[in-house]
Amino acid sequence: MSVKLASRYAAALYQAAEEKKALKEVRHDMKKIGKLAGIRQISAYCKRTGLTIKNSEEFINQAFIPYIGNLTARTLQLLVQNGRLAVLPFLAEAYLRHEEKKSKTVRVLIEAAYKPDAGLRTLLAEKLIKRIGKKFFLEIRIIPELLGGIRISWQNRLIDLTLAERFRLFRIFLKSV
Repeated sequence: MSVKLASRYAAALYQAAEEKKALKEVRHDMKKIGKLAGIRQISAYCKRTGLTIKNSEEFINQAFIPYIGNLTARTLQLLVQNGRLAVLPFLAEAYLRHEEKKSKTVRVLIEAAYKPDAGLRTLLAEKLIKRIGKKFFLEIRIIPELLGGIRISWQNRLIDLTLAERFRLFRIFLKSV
């Protein structure tokens, strides 16, 4: 539910930013919000039930408003007024996806336990350009919990080459035999 709502708010924010010619500023704000919302305590607070509008406003005013632009700040205030603070942890990702759909460039997220070396990045770039057929930019996230392998995601697609996924598929295979 929150993901769909986040998509709607993100689309509205994108449209407003486009009209005000503030796409770059809002994108920068969304990166900040994404980092802040990625903090476990902040995300958990947003998802709590029973928060009053006053508490939510204080939270937004202290944690986010000083660090973001006016257009993004008004969107967050609208979230609070509508009692939709739980949408906040999903807003940045939804906005970036919406922006990606509108642009001619695709964002490819590579998640790995270690930083991929230049050779692997070059190989991935060659394979992805054939598969995607658009310009793209790589975003690399280091997630130590991934024991081995990588996950590659873009738009609604996911290629999971991690050991955990391979073990899961192997377990399914063994159960079917």
